[in-house]
Amino acid sequence: MNEKKPLEGSIIGSVAVDSETGMENYNQPKMTDVKTENTQGLTPNYGEKQSGDAQNLAGVPTEFMNLFEHDPSEVIYTQALRHTIGSITIYAAGILAVTLILIAYGGVVVGGDSFAKSIGVNSANLNAIGALVALLFVTLTLGITFVAAFVYKKSRLILTNQKVVLIQYHSLIAREVSQINIGEVEDVNVSQPSIFDRIFKTGKITIETAGEQNNYMLAGVERPYDFARKTIQMHEGSISEYGN
Repeated sequence: MNEKKPLEGSIIGSVAVDSETGMENYNQPKMTDVKTENTQGLTPNYGEKQSGDAQNLAGVPTEFMNLFEHDPSEVIYTQALRHTIGSITIYAAGILAVTLILIAYGGVVVGGDSFAKSIGVNSANLNAIGALVALLFVTLTLGITFVAAFVYKKSRLILTNQKVVLIQYHSLIAREVSQINIGEVEDVNVSQPSIFDRIFKTGKITIETAGEQNNYMLAGVERPYDFARKTIQMHEGSISEYGN
């Protein structure tokens, strides 16, 4: 049996920047210098193993693989993860909140005697109550901070040779899992509205879909351009392979 050889070539595309919105639109790329030898059944970035073994090239954990339908031979090509700078921002906000709580508690301790006399309460009792309340708020703030950072990192976009999957967590319990056929992707936009997005190479990905389906959006993505380009390449491969 003759073994099929994948196509070789390069994928090129263009980017248009809207000066008002800051959105960068990826036009569908064109294939150039593609060899036509043994082209049946394979297109660039769109091959499947003939053995039917699953190809999790992106290293997506089993936890997330179990959340969407995929064929045994489907190629899990890449995933877009949230940037670490987002987690750092969440932790920084939590530390700031804890600092403010401790400052407020310090104010109660420093001015405890005069304040206790003004409300007719023993200063020792006031300090004990203040310490208990401060501890409660610090614990609650730290808990919320760690949960928010954990939930933030779990959301992701997954690209296979058949579909795009959006897994978005809103809390420890609430999550949203959506998937769209790669052939139904109409456009992929990357938005970097601030200078910090450019510095840290983060941004928001918007995948425009055909028909009445909602667009897929995920903010705070690390290296969003890479995922956008690969999505367009995979879409072009699907069009070349199946015509839709």
